[in-house]
Amino acid sequence: MNHKFSIVSYADNELTEKIRTLQKEIFNLSGARKAMDEWGPHLTLGSGPIVEDEDIEEFKKSLEEIISDEKPFGVELKNFSSYRYTKYKGGVIFIKVILNEKLISLVEKIENLTNKYEKWYQLSLPYDPHITLAFRDLTDEGLEKCEEFFKDKTFLEEVKVDHISIVEKGEDGVGREFARINF
Repeated sequence: MNHKFSIVSYADNELTEKIRTLQKEIFNLSGARKAMDEWGPHLTLGSGPIVEDEDIEEFKKSLEEIISDEKPFGVELKNFSSYRYTKYKGGVIFIKVILNEKLISLVEKIENLTNKYEKWYQLSLPYDPHITLAFRDLTDEGLEKCEEFFKDKTFLEEVKVDHISIVEKGEDGVGREFARINF
C-alpha cells in the first residue's frame, strides 16, 4: 500500500486558536469551512511524496537526518491575501508568510529528499508559503465577502517552526498526523 503524505509544520495552540477565530469569521461570512474541518493551521514545507509501506521507516529516518542540526525558529505572519482559482470557481484566502533564510533552507532540504519519491503534490516554486484560512468550498461570492472583510484588517504574529509533521489525508479528506519529528 502507498501513502500520500504532506510535509508540514503546525501552528502552536495559541496561534491555532487565533487562526480558528478567523476561520469562524469566514464561515459566518461565506459558509466555507473545509480548511477548518480538514486541516490544522500549518505551513507546508515540501512536496507531497508517495511512500510505500516498506519505505516508511527509511523515509522517516531520512527526514530525521536532514533536520538533525535544525533549531526552532520563528517565521513572521503578516496580513491577508487571496487568489482566485483559474480552473475552478472560488478561491483561497490566506495569511501571508514573510520568508526568511532558515525557512528557505529547511524547505530546500525537504525538497531534496522528496525529489527521490513520486509525488501526489508538487510544491509551487519559487516557494511562496501561506497559512490557508479558506479554500475548496469558498465560492466566488464568499471570496468577495472575505476580501472586503479583510481588506482593512491587520494580522501580525509569529509561527514557531520546531517540528516537521508527516500528514496523511484520510478517505474522509481530513489530514491526520502520521508522525512528528521535533527539533
